[in-house]
Amino acid sequence: MDSLGKQKNFSFKDAMGIILLGIVLSLGLNYLFAVSGFLQSSETYNQVAERQFSRPLLQALILYGIWSPLIEEVMFRGIVYRILRKFLPYMIAVFGSALMFGFYHGNSVQMVYGTIMGIVMALLCEKYQTLIAPILFHSAANTAIYVVTYFF
Repeated sequence: MDSLGKQKNFSFKDAMGIILLGIVLSLGLNYLFAVSGFLQSSETYNQVAERQFSRPLLQALILYGIWSPLIEEVMFRGIVYRILRKFLPYMIAVFGSALMFGFYHGNSVQMVYGTIMGIVMALLCEKYQTLIAPILFHSAANTAIYVVTYFF
């Protein structure tokens, strides 16, 4: 690590930990949202979920597990977070980019979920100084939720 505490190397072990974190956090949040009734509180969310799960499995996994995380991470951590980080204190940039990511999703359920996940992804981006970390996390989270919901 350098003098600022930032890790310079990104190892296979780091990648596996990030993937596991994405899976556990996404499943945990979705479970909490489901048992609290929050998932059912947004008609817009339910419409989005219905559209997402009407896709063939392979198409959905490519779209939500690869393309969406890649594009959204380039946009929100690669551009938005890095611009905010240049001009604002660290934690304001983290929370600001996370809130923008949450609002981008367009409904209350995904706004809360996206903001929480956005905080974690910005922290990963900062810690590892690479977009690979939040992309892996985002991809693992989306894939885990899609597969669990699709099959169960």
